[in-house]
Amino acid sequence: MPLVNSPALTPKRLAANRSNAQLSRGPITLDGVVRMRDSKIKHGGYAQDTEEVLRVLGEDPKDFEALLESLKASWQPANALEELLVKRLARAIWRTERNDRLQESIAVRLVSEMTLHVDTMVAKVCARYDEKVEHLEWLLRSLADDKFVTGAEDFDHFEAACGQSLEGRPHEILVRLNLLLDPAIGVESEARPTSEEDSQDEGEDASGEDDDTEDGADNKEPETVSESVADANPRPADPLWLPDVPIATGPEREEARKRMKSLLTEEIAGLASRPRP
Repeated sequence: MPLVNSPALTPKRLAANRSNAQLSRGPITLDGVVRMRDSKIKHGGYAQDTEEVLRVLGEDPKDFEALLESLKASWQPANALEELLVKRLARAIWRTERNDRLQESIAVRLVSEMTLHVDTMVAKVCARYDEKVEHLEWLLRSLADDKFVTGAEDFDHFEAACGQSLEGRPHEILVRLNLLLDPAIGVESEARPTSEEDSQDEGEDASGEDDDTEDGADNKEPETVSESVADANPRPADPLWLPDVPIATGPEREEARKRMKSLLTEEIAGLASRPRP
């Protein structure tokens, strides 16, 4: 049973269908019939009207007649059968030449499509190179500030340029990014308990020191991180944050900043000198 019911064919709808059918009977003139017939010609290998097929396929009927006359002059048919054979020979030669042209045009089209595909791939690769350089240049401009502090946005630009599979110079740049995190992050992490067990131990110690304190006195609200620290602090699950790398302080920060500027300059120069595909 169909899910959609067809509308009932009323006498009024039937009359409208018949009236519309009279307006779409196809070509009725000889020229219209010829045009419709010729519009379906693809290769003309089995067409009966040779002259019309030649014109539709962009070929000159006079060239075919010249070929036929030259074959007649060479073979000099003596009867109707020989003349028919010469004519079929002319048609076979002509169709063979047509097939050769068809194959050549197909080959040219395929080469053009392949060239376009290669150009598109090259353009995408070049775009990735340019995008990577733009992200590294963004980091290099940020380092112009003497008080540069690595933030989440810096990690985003670095990841967009180098990804997460790091080795060589990109890994050195990542280490410097972690060295230049806000020192307040390290202070806050040291002040906070590192695990649930530590927090429970601290709660027990606090309860043991003064048993007479009220229940509400032990439940102190944790201090909130300042806005500047929150802005510089990378996301907790950021794979580019290296907790084992100590945050630099004092003169070490300036040395790390200069070294990262040098590394970024070398990486940008290396990308620019790399041959483009």
